[in-house]
Amino acid sequence: MEYQQSYNYQFSNLPDATQSSEKALMWSHTQYMTESGYSTQAPSISSMDSYMNPESQKTEATSTQQPVENPPAQDQQEEDNAVANWINYQDNSEMALKAIPDLLKLLIDEDLVVVQQAAILLNQMARMEGPRQALIQTNNAVQCLVDCLNTTADLETARSLVGALYGISTQKQTGTQAIVNSKALQPLVKMLSAPMDTIVSYAITTLHNILLDCGDKVKMLLRKLGMIHQMIPLLNHGQNVKFLSIVVDCLQLLAFGNSEAKQVILELGGTQLIVTLLMNQSNQYHKLLLNLTRLLKVLSVCPNNKQALVNLNTMQTLSLMINSQKSSDVLQNCLIILRNLSDAATRVNGLEQLVQNLLNLLSHISGQSQDNTVTLMTLTAGILSNLTCNNENNKKAALRANGVQVLFKIVQQNVLAGKSSLIEPCLCAIRHITNRYSDYLLAQEQVRSLQGIPLLTQLASIQPRAWGCVKALLGIVRNLCNNSLNSAQLKQNCIIEKLMQILYDAYTEINAKTNNGTQVVNVVKVDDVNLMDIVELSSTCLLMLAKEYANQIIMKDLDCIGFFVQMFFSPLSQIQKSAASLLAELSANRECAVVIEAQVGLQQFVQANFCNQFGQLKSIAELGSAGNSAHASVILQHVTTLMQRLQEHKPVHRNASFNGNFPPQVEQFGHQMYFNQQFPSDANFNPNGFF
Repeated sequence: MEYQQSYNYQFSNLPDATQSSEKALMWSHTQYMTESGYSTQAPSISSMDSYMNPESQKTEATSTQQPVENPPAQDQQEEDNAVANWINYQDNSEMALKAIPDLLKLLIDEDLVVVQQAAILLNQMARMEGPRQALIQTNNAVQCLVDCLNTTADLETARSLVGALYGISTQKQTGTQAIVNSKALQPLVKMLSAPMDTIVSYAITTLHNILLDCGDKVKMLLRKLGMIHQMIPLLNHGQNVKFLSIVVDCLQLLAFGNSEAKQVILELGGTQLIVTLLMNQSNQYHKLLLNLTRLLKVLSVCPNNKQALVNLNTMQTLSLMINSQKSSDVLQNCLIILRNLSDAATRVNGLEQLVQNLLNLLSHISGQSQDNTVTLMTLTAGILSNLTCNNENNKKAALRANGVQVLFKIVQQNVLAGKSSLIEPCLCAIRHITNRYSDYLLAQEQVRSLQGIPLLTQLASIQPRAWGCVKALLGIVRNLCNNSLNSAQLKQNCIIEKLMQILYDAYTEINAKTNNGTQVVNVVKVDDVNLMDIVELSSTCLLMLAKEYANQIIMKDLDCIGFFVQMFFSPLSQIQKSAASLLAELSANRECAVVIEAQVGLQQFVQANFCNQFGQLKSIAELGSAGNSAHASVILQHVTTLMQRLQEHKPVHRNASFNGNFPPQVEQFGHQMYFNQQFPSDANFNPNGFF
């Protein structure tokens, strides 16, 4: 591996290091102590060869006829034989077990060559299964390696020692735990800035193995030791994709679930470097690409990183990848990243190609039967939903790419399977494409031509309720109700009955959860959907439909008015506001006005809650503190309109103006619920007949 030499080491008055000895000298000045090993009284061995082959040492001494002072003891001879035996039979675990204590003693020798050779042999041991196990099982063996690493100033020795730690780390659980217990994390993190590529490679791979095996406490410790700070510069060096893949995965493991780590990556420029790598590696090494997308998936949930990624054109880069990506895992990661970023890109221009590519992908994978097909489709639809929200360019791009047809086809294919998690984002995207931009009428025309309205009414009949889908569905119906060109199809498909059933179900659920409204709340959530929103949306659709005479008569004949009055009696102001608006609108019709006035307890309720002591309707000023609520003034306006219209429809000989003289026959308003019928569904609906 080759990396650009830009570690920014500062060496004052030192020559350029080109030789091993000079590198060692430089390293000793900048990183570690000047000693090569511990100070010790152990006997010095002049060369490793003589130690490995004691017979040659004995022969040499005899030939020179020099007296041997302090001849080696018997145990020293056994040590020599133990190391020599292991060298000759390196795959023998038993011999390795005997040789390890002797090699560890050599790590503290005063002779640099001896220390180097001992480190090399220990590195070789750590590469083989049996000797590695013996090394792990030997007391303080790993600790001795770490201690020597902490004190050595020799690059070659350090390379062998870190290599030995790497070999030990390949032994899952026992090896990695032994390294952690030996307090090796700090020297390993320091080695990430070593001026030798092999050392850096061994160190990052060892730390990677530790991160994979050990728990959150070790990750927390590595963050505190500055591992992220040491790794970010490594993203700049070299073209070794395997090395970069390990660095990126380490960053992902440290950043996952830790907002501080994500922020550190951003502040150190890591986010930009990662996006640059993604651009350069998009069609190359699969493992690096997979790890890059995994890291970006983690970073994309961080608010600051999210905005930075959007500004760095990450979405455009991913757009080029999604249609050409053959790996399902990488594709899913790309879609998750886009899904996370899309809510921050609703106002971003230049994403029209991404919208088109997403629709092409959705159309392509809808016919597949892979295990994650539904997940991929759900993610894609969710991205489209966000990108088409309040963005006219993206809405037009979706419309040009047959987005309405593609999305309705997905809904049709999955409606009977009840895959609400997929149907909901598709409906949300359709809701956006059919509203509030210059081509929305063309989009609604496509809905009609594709027989989308019968499909929508079928969705409105599905029980049990998937309230997320219902909310998105009501948004589309609201858009369609605002266009008179859709009136005929809406009426043919019994849309009023469907809306009334949804309203009734939501109202019943709210009453059940608030003890019939005695618990005054503004939010009643089911499946993370506020049912108050369902009441408001369905009431809005009915209110728009109620502007047509024919629909007013339908509502009267269905006894919708009795249910609206029941809602009007609710202690919950949001429900009361919806009911008051509907009653005020229907009261414009004389036939409906007669039915409204005949409702038991209505006028008494108005008198008790909206009239002053003189029997006259209150003004907004007279509401006092109650008028400060979000809905009180709106409700009063609707009630005023209602009572005025009721008065206008009375015969001329009756009171000319509303004066609060209500008939006294009803003393309480908590009567049994008016509306308890179930509206019919479409018996002749054919879900397979649209496309």
